[in-house]
Amino acid sequence: MTASAPFSCLSSKVFVVAGGTSGIGRAVCETLVGAGAEVMSLDIKEPAVPSGKHIACDITSREDLTAAAAAVAKPINGVVNAAGVSSADDPTKIMCVNLIGAMNVCSVFAPYLEERAAIINVASSAGNAWKGRESIISEFFEQLEFENLPILVDKFEMDGRRAYIFSKEALIYFTKRLAFTQATNSIRALSISPGLTDTPMLPDLKRSLNPKIIERLSSFSDGQVADPREIADVVAFALTQHASWLNGVDLIVDGGAHLVLEFSDDDVG
Repeated sequence: MTASAPFSCLSSKVFVVAGGTSGIGRAVCETLVGAGAEVMSLDIKEPAVPSGKHIACDITSREDLTAAAAAVAKPINGVVNAAGVSSADDPTKIMCVNLIGAMNVCSVFAPYLEERAAIINVASSAGNAWKGRESIISEFFEQLEFENLPILVDKFEMDGRRAYIFSKEALIYFTKRLAFTQATNSIRALSISPGLTDTPMLPDLKRSLNPKIIERLSSFSDGQVADPREIADVVAFALTQHASWLNGVDLIVDGGAHLVLEFSDDDVG
């Protein structure tokens, strides 16, 4: 039995994966291709090892995405947004790629989705506190226009760390609203929030976290982090009809690491 055998029901299905050349996005492409699916990877970078068809595309550009959608030229069974940059980048770029880019992909590809298709947005456990900041996130969306994004980044006092966390909180919030609006079209939408995962962004993510949190997470997990393929398996399952009642939720996939903060006796910031 191959690793992808559990997802054989995805054979011959058509999927688009934004950010498909590295990290979790690459693992998703490999898992879906291994299951026999037809996969289109969208990324500004060329893949080192192709897995499916690659379309060079800047997801922050609606023009690029419109051209990519035309190149796919067939009904789509699912879209995965896995593109992202780390807290080490410029705050405006972080918000532009991690949030606006994902929103663009959802908007441009939505008309091409088959009935009962799914949209999976890869967020992060860094956004787990979104519910307590819902009013701030809602205020941000009320004022959001692509042209005024740098102004909002300054207004909401975002440095790289804050922009990364906010982009993931906002993506979870956006995905829930997307699920609500797409329900009448029989389209599911959900987010997946991985914990620490062995991707090229891991060192930057660790540097952005409070050292006490890193210490506790390491103690809880015996120093282990997730393999991208483990996250990809959850994404693949969410794309199947076995997950047809998963909608409008955020799946925390961190090996239970969130419990470190939920049951902590003291404030670790």
